[in-house]
Amino acid sequence: MQLHSMTLQAVGPFAGRHTVDFAALAASGIFLLEGPTGAGKSTLIDAVVFALYGKVASASTSDDRLRSAYADDATDSFVDLTFETAAGVFRVLRTPERQRAKKRGEGTTKQQATVKLWRLPSDAVTSGAGLGEPGDVGELTSTRLDEVGLEIQRAVGLDRAQFVQTIVLPQGEFASFLRSKPEDRKGLLQKVFGTEVYDRAEAALVTMRKTADQQLKAAQGGVQVSLETFLATSALDPEDAETLRAARPEHLGKLAAEHAHELAETAKHLEVDAAAAREVLGGRRQALDLGRGTLDAVARRDALRVESARLAEAADEVRGLADRLDAARRASVVLPTVDAEVAARDGLARAAAGLAAAVEAQGPVVGDLSSIDALARLDWSDRSAAHTDDEVMAARAAVETAVASLVERRTADTAQVVLLDRVARLEAGLPARRARLEEATVALDVTRGELAAAADALAERPAARSALEAERDAARALAAQVDALREQERRAATTTETIARLSALRTELGQAESALTVAAGQAQQAADQERELRRRWIEGIAGEIAGDLRPGEPCPVCGGHEHPAPATVGDDHVGKERVEQAEAARQEAERELTARHASVTGLAERVAAHEALLDGVDTAAAATELEAVRTRLREAEAAGTAVQAAERAVVDFDTETLAAESRRSRLAEQVAADEARLEHDGAAITADETEVETARAAHRDVVTEAPEVVDALAGDAGQPTEVATISEIVAVLERRVSAITSVLEVCASHASAVQSLAERETERVRALDDHDFPTVQAARDAWLDRRELAAVEARVSEHRSAQDRVAAGLAEPSLVALPETVEVDLDALRAAVTEAEAIAHEATTRAAVVAQRAADMERGARHVTDAVVALDTVRDSTEPVIRMANLATGASSDNTRSLTLTTFVLMRRFEDVVAAANDRLATMSDGRYELVRSDDREDVSTRKTGLAMRVLDHSTETARDPRTLSGGETFYVSLCLALGMADVVTAEAGGIDLGTLFVDEGFGSLDPETLDSVLGVLGGLRAGGRVVGVVSHVEALKQTIADGISVRRLPDGSSTLTVRAG
Repeated sequence: MQLHSMTLQAVGPFAGRHTVDFAALAASGIFLLEGPTGAGKSTLIDAVVFALYGKVASASTSDDRLRSAYADDATDSFVDLTFETAAGVFRVLRTPERQRAKKRGEGTTKQQATVKLWRLPSDAVTSGAGLGEPGDVGELTSTRLDEVGLEIQRAVGLDRAQFVQTIVLPQGEFASFLRSKPEDRKGLLQKVFGTEVYDRAEAALVTMRKTADQQLKAAQGGVQVSLETFLATSALDPEDAETLRAARPEHLGKLAAEHAHELAETAKHLEVDAAAAREVLGGRRQALDLGRGTLDAVARRDALRVESARLAEAADEVRGLADRLDAARRASVVLPTVDAEVAARDGLARAAAGLAAAVEAQGPVVGDLSSIDALARLDWSDRSAAHTDDEVMAARAAVETAVASLVERRTADTAQVVLLDRVARLEAGLPARRARLEEATVALDVTRGELAAAADALAERPAARSALEAERDAARALAAQVDALREQERRAATTTETIARLSALRTELGQAESALTVAAGQAQQAADQERELRRRWIEGIAGEIAGDLRPGEPCPVCGGHEHPAPATVGDDHVGKERVEQAEAARQEAERELTARHASVTGLAERVAAHEALLDGVDTAAAATELEAVRTRLREAEAAGTAVQAAERAVVDFDTETLAAESRRSRLAEQVAADEARLEHDGAAITADETEVETARAAHRDVVTEAPEVVDALAGDAGQPTEVATISEIVAVLERRVSAITSVLEVCASHASAVQSLAERETERVRALDDHDFPTVQAARDAWLDRRELAAVEARVSEHRSAQDRVAAGLAEPSLVALPETVEVDLDALRAAVTEAEAIAHEATTRAAVVAQRAADMERGARHVTDAVVALDTVRDSTEPVIRMANLATGASSDNTRSLTLTTFVLMRRFEDVVAAANDRLATMSDGRYELVRSDDREDVSTRKTGLAMRVLDHSTETARDPRTLSGGETFYVSLCLALGMADVVTAEAGGIDLGTLFVDEGFGSLDPETLDSVLGVLGGLRAGGRVVGVVSHVEALKQTIADGISVRRLPDGSSTLTVRAG
């Protein structure tokens, strides 16, 4: 993977926007990322990792460090990274989650993290070519955090942990790896190589083994439970039971089946004996039932003979009752016809009375009804309706003629009612319609006035809208200055803060200069004191030597054994101890002086930097400018709110205008529609009034025939003064139709009554003839009421049924076959049945008990067999699982080294890492050191994991503990491990190309020769096509590596960077 460029803003200590051209730095193959500690070197690496994976490089570091504390709230943090892999060229723009001030109100709100990923054309990253703003070039792939993460991981070929371990070699982590215990190395190797799957496999196998053990124990318990159940139900001899318990599981099913078979055979023999006993019992029960049946038949025959004699004695009486019953039944058919004739004659009398009343009531309305009245007055009390006389015939003919005339008149009047009904409705509605027409005319005048007022109001609205637009535009112009004024406020506030910091720095500088003066005096005094004491000690040193001389011993100066004039020590002489104390005091004073001088220099530089930033601006001017800018900003912000109100006012005004125009249109449409409707309604009313007057004139004769209507219309002189309405004409016609209908109906009822009487007379004569009654009185004499009839019927029916029953009983074959004398001993038969029942019950019970035991044993034997089969199945399925789990957890004898699966995999990966590291370690150590993996414990407190490591020192051919290496040796051995790890991880990831590599810190511990060797190895990486970024603050590297990124602090505490390339 190649990094091409990165732009970051408001990230870590970098408050502004900075761009790093990795493509330009790649030209030399190696570059230096240098700067003071804490200035932000590692932040640039965090930015790269964040852009790719949304997290910083170190898993233990919070992502909150991404947001710059030096950037204002309005400035967003982002990282814009362009990179290239075998999958193509990509550009990713990512912003972190942060808290920002609310746009409205107080407090803060969370701004969510965002990301955008573009796929760029392959020629978009030509050296020196600019990509422009994000999105100017390329195709937007996704803006979802999860989708972008997966796409980048697919393109790079590494997850975040692998990327950090292979491309970013972090501070001190591999040194810790070198010195750590094997168990701790296991954790890092698992993280890098992602071997958690083997841990999960081990755990899964352990779980499966536990489950398999439980299944095996359950199956074995199942065999034991089924065996004990079989023994409990079989009641075997103790010796046979113990034999079964001692048998091997594979033999249990066969042995249990044999015992069950033996008992089943016994049960079969017992069932044969029980069947024979039940057969004997059946024969004896049959004999007992036959004896009982014979005695019952004899008793029944005797009873039937007695009842037959009694029935014969009552035969004559029953025959008389039967004849009486027949006459009563015939009379019950005849008498209803007699009653019906009487009712029909009464009905005819009522019909005649109704006809006479109708003639009297409806005569004044209908006219002459004399023929109908004559028919109504005929006397029917002794007349036959079936055989009418001449008087009846003449009356009927006259009535038929009158009825035909009435029907014709009713039809004509009904037709006139139908024709006049519509005209009557028109007449009734004319007053209301005329009133509504007048009201609508008044309403039309009102609407015309509203239409004129609406048109006048619309004519005045354009001028009012122009005034609102002017207010809105003025507010917009002022609100447009908000961003510029906020930037001015930020600069003015920064200037004010810088002035305040400058004042504080000047005060601090004055104090530091005073302290420097004091420290300089103290240092000079300490130096003079040391010089004086050293002079006095040197001058008196001969006396010190002479004081130690002993007679006969050689002089340490001249070697002589004689000491004629030894020197003496003066009063002002001092010892070496006081000189050393003075020297220590002088060194301490010089260190203090150096520190004070450094403080003054740093403060002076910061004061100069602040003064350069201020460029002569004083406090009063800065405060005045800040207040003025804030005033203008408040006005502009208020204008921003006013803009919204003004825009809403214009929109509301336009909405009102549209509503007014719509209302004017509706009023104009309403006026036109109302005018057309009034014209149409007026013409329709006039036409309907003409039609009503015509109908009144045409039916004036109908009114003259109705006296009550003529009276209502007459004036004082008795002559009509008003014209009758159509409704009154219709009422007269309807009343006449109703009267005629009433007369016709009673005529029809009278004719129907005459016809009914004729039919009833005919029915009565036919009934007397059909049922052999000469007169009606003879039928009445033969009639019986319901209770008497039911009693006679019951007596005759009972006697006949008893005769039939007795005759049928005596004719039954079983009674006919009986001898006259029968003898049966029931007691002997009962005793024989009781004896057979006892024998059969005992045999059946014994057979059933043995059969049940045999069935239980057979079922138990099947359960035993099933349990043994289940045990074999479980054993076959669990043995491979248990063996595999023991092998993976190191508990199997086949695993001779007792290594777990995860440890074995990591051991092989570790061997690959060590082999790759040794290729570079031979160069860096000039062939002295070689790393070897060991199966031994590194010390007594560690476990044997196969991940122990020794450093083979070829100068002594001894294996050393890695913890005995010096600081510089530890660094380059750790670097070799890190590079080896990167090689192995890339090979594991499919041989991806790691085009860019960062090495973070550790170079300060190397001597010049080793540093050259390390740089030589890094140069070898460059020759292989990689670009190496060295992260360090070592001064010697600045002289060795020309290209690089310099990170420096600014006076306000934030940082900036510069890129040196080419």
